[in-house]
Amino acid sequence: FNPAQIDGYTANDPAQFSWFVKKAIPSLTGKKLPKSIKKNLSESIKKMPVDSKLFIVGIMLSRNTSDIRMSVQFKDPSKIPSYLKEIGWTDADDTFETLIEDIVSLDISRVVLDFDVGEKIGRKIAIECSFAPTYFHEEERWDELLDYLVERGIVSPEKKDELLSFQGIDSSVMFIDQRQGKSNSNTIVRYITHIKIVYNPDEKKLKAKAYMAIRHFGTFSKMDS
Repeated sequence: FNPAQIDGYTANDPAQFSWFVKKAIPSLTGKKLPKSIKKNLSESIKKMPVDSKLFIVGIMLSRNTSDIRMSVQFKDPSKIPSYLKEIGWTDADDTFETLIEDIVSLDISRVVLDFDVGEKIGRKIAIECSFAPTYFHEEERWDELLDYLVERGIVSPEKKDELLSFQGIDSSVMFIDQRQGKSNSNTIVRYITHIKIVYNPDEKKLKAKAYMAIRHFGTFSKMDS
């Protein structure tokens, strides 16, 4: 569910999302939110920097939990540590803050913070890194981010090479339908959508996950008779 895409509610005014806490979430879960969760959710929205976006909110109905997954996109990732402190998330050392500083220096163009809101803010948080605009399999900026993750010991060199080799054009074929008088050109593209860096201060360890996708690009054209 992405309230940022609903007409009339813009990311430039997080207070406009108050309807979301009072109506949208209860409609999805079929019950009212406990007061403590409602308060934490409201605060996490109200304290968002004005240039950030409430990107995606998720509820796992199949799980026996009332926690709500928040995904907030930051135009300025350097604001993430102070935002987390404001909503009640704490870390005994500077592991995550150092990560954010490094991400800023790498000039990642799209950064999304993931965290869970329940009776309290969940300990495990994550940063989704990707690039805009999207160049699909032709994106060359993954190398620098992956080199950093290898240098930090978060990703092995072998995993990096395997991930980069995933990108490419899988096939390009032409189908001709004589009955319809049309030709159909198909291309399958393999690409990386984003890399998520996960941190749990109780474990003191950074982990990384890569998310890949396969997309079909096709064109239809009328055949000459």
